[in-house]
Formats: sequence, C-alpha cells, structure tokens
Amino acid sequence: MDSGYTRVNGSLMGNFAGKKVCLLGKVKTVSPKGDSFVLNTTDNMNINVRLNSPLDTMLEGYIEVVGHSTNRTEIICDSYVLIDPAITTAFDPKTYNKAVELFSKNNSCYIQDAN
Repeated sequence: MDSGYTRVNGSLMGNFAGKKVCLLGKVKTVSPKGDSFVLNTTDNMNINVRLNSPLDTMLEGYIEVVGHSTNRTEIICDSYVLIDPAITTAFDPKTYNKAVELFSKNNSCYIQDAN
C-alpha cells in the first residue's frame, strides 16, 4: 500500500475518492459529540471530517487534515495538525489553491511521504 498522500483542496476531493489526501482549511463547526467537524477549505468548500475518536481539544482556525477521501464532501481523518495563527496571518488561500491545482495536474511529481 502506498504510504504517500496528495495535497488537495475541496474541489479536488471527488477526484481522490478512496485515496489518502491532505486537506487544509478553517474549522467551521464541531459536532456536539466531538466525533466530526466541518472544514471550510481554502477554496471555500465545506468538507465533513470524520474522526476515529472524539476530540479532546478545542479546534479553531486553520487545520491540516490527512486522511482518506470517501467522496467529494467527506474525509476520514487519520491525523490533523492545528496551524499556529501567527503563521497564517499572511497566508494567501488563492495562491495556495493555484499551487494545489498545479500539483494535481502533475501529481506523479508531488506526492508527499506520510512518514
């Protein structure tokens, strides 16, 4: 099994159903049980993130999720990283999306190792 993953945005999720992906966005809402949350991606799409276990920390701001895309609107989370707000003050989602789209057109040249 390939341990790598491809960086995607919300509009590319459907192209990677069943595959391991990395998705960046802002936490929009967290379910009352803490077993899922909605991620508003950098291209302004809402993706449901299902967790393997309930959250034990508060989520807010930008977060990077690695997991398996089940369809165009859902990802099963293997891991996530909260991004320090100080890092994202100058973040440009439009430029990020252009890079992600470029990588997706040449994804054999850019697959990140999951280790």
